[in-house]
Amino acid sequence: MTARPRHAAILFALLLPVSFAWAQRAAPTEEVRGHEIYQLYCAHCHGLGGKGDGPLAYGLAVPPRDFRDRPHMERRSDGELAEHIRQGCERSHSNTMMPNWASVLTDEDIASVVAYIRCFQRR
Repeated sequence: MTARPRHAAILFALLLPVSFAWAQRAAPTEEVRGHEIYQLYCAHCHGLGGKGDGPLAYGLAVPPRDFRDRPHMERRSDGELAEHIRQGCERSHSNTMMPNWASVLTDEDIASVVAYIRCFQRR
């Protein structure tokens, strides 16, 4: 093997793990994607910190859910949370103003939001 191909092989061997790591970071995680969607659609009522204290929450008869309420959130499955987001909370007879997001968010988007909402319980 001559010097140039050897150098190229060494360079390739050194850069491959770096390029792989960069590619892994390029795709957002589910929680990161959920955070972006949450800020766009949910934070107005539920607040940036998930406390149910967003700027639109103060005018509502029933306050938005506080996602930091561990006992309540631990009783809810990811499927239940996704269904509340998808269909809104009118179907749960909770008398809230939670709209349905099925026409706006995909199932993948909703799963990402649920993953992000679960982060509030770890804080």
